[in-house]
Amino acid sequence: MMDSQLAVGRLGPAHGARRFSRHSVTMFTICLISMAAGFFSTSAMKWPFYGSVIVLTGFTYGSVVTRGLEVGIPRWAPMVVAAVGSYVLFAALANRYVSMAYLELLFLVGVFLVAVTCRPTVEQLLSVSNVVFSVYLLLSVLVYVEVIPLARELALFEYGDLLVLGLPFRTFVGFYGSTAAIDVYALFVAAINVLYGRGVQRWLFVILGVASSLATLRYTPLVALVLALIATAGWRSLGPGFGRRVYVGLLVVSCFASAMLVVGAIEWADYDVLDTFQVLTSGRSPIWMEMVNAFRADANSWTAVWLGTGTDEVYAVDLGFSHGNLIANPHNVYLEFLLKYGIIGWSLLLVFSIMVFSALLRAGHFFLAALLMLSGVTNLHTFGFFYPLYLLWLGWFHAMSEAERRSQQVTRTGQGRRHQWMAR
Repeated sequence: MMDSQLAVGRLGPAHGARRFSRHSVTMFTICLISMAAGFFSTSAMKWPFYGSVIVLTGFTYGSVVTRGLEVGIPRWAPMVVAAVGSYVLFAALANRYVSMAYLELLFLVGVFLVAVTCRPTVEQLLSVSNVVFSVYLLLSVLVYVEVIPLARELALFEYGDLLVLGLPFRTFVGFYGSTAAIDVYALFVAAINVLYGRGVQRWLFVILGVASSLATLRYTPLVALVLALIATAGWRSLGPGFGRRVYVGLLVVSCFASAMLVVGAIEWADYDVLDTFQVLTSGRSPIWMEMVNAFRADANSWTAVWLGTGTDEVYAVDLGFSHGNLIANPHNVYLEFLLKYGIIGWSLLLVFSIMVFSALLRAGHFFLAALLMLSGVTNLHTFGFFYPLYLLWLGWFHAMSEAERRSQQVTRTGQGRRHQWMAR
């Protein structure tokens, strides 16, 4: 059965439609406010948006839990909330301040749990995603043609030898002024429409997503796409059981440790493969090396190593580029996790990710989750404050897989009882 036909986890028509429509509006609002926070990320105007979306996410999850709307809250959810909350409290006390990074971590877990507990139908979540992407794409075009001015310089590239309508081609940028986010975002929207969309709207968003991603002239999302297809083929070949769980664990650990693995390989080869890795990672390996070395230099500070600094752009490195700017963006979401949240926070997220991936039953769910995980190797924004849509889909994948797993268990139990009765 195709993933687009999945109906597991839906409630009755009357009660379910009313409740889901309300939560669909909530999810759309969360995405929209996060989008506004991303636009104002370099100004003080971001704080009202940060605060309001965190409160909205926490209130939504809290209301679902306290009112008990037949959502079947996972047994692990209280444990995850307690573990992350305890880490944030202990890290804030150790560092003697509460930073936005700590609140962002609570927000990301909250968004995931909102999707897990509210369990929208695939049609509702896809509609929310397409509307959010439509707004984001329209605003991105307005930023690109400079109708909407940004308070910072656009992070784009001009190609004088590549002419479009007689003008030098400029790489497309997202609403936040960079090519580094819309490339994966647009490709993900195209992928979910291929798997779950229907009719004309399906192919409209596939075309818009692919075209927007290609217009950035960034090939790393396409590499992540190919690797996700290969990873899914390997996952399917193993079948349910211990082998698949080990496979999932290795994939997640490889993504989380990607920057450290590359740095270790370069050092082991006495830097002879540095140029090769620089090509393979689209210039990111030197950044990873410098930031990992800076993290090692903080070994005498147990809070920085074990609990992190709780701040964005922890280390600024100078790679000797001609423009002379320091680079504070690690260009790897998992390396950023390590720098911001330390070994303890990084390990918590690693265990949580393995748990989520291990529960996925359908190839379509696994493929899209793998696409997001692999995209995070060369992209900072895959799991961040400004793109909660990714976490909503991951939460939905997990909720649907768990619902189907329970349904299969009930079916097997019923069949076993029937066989016992017939044997009598």
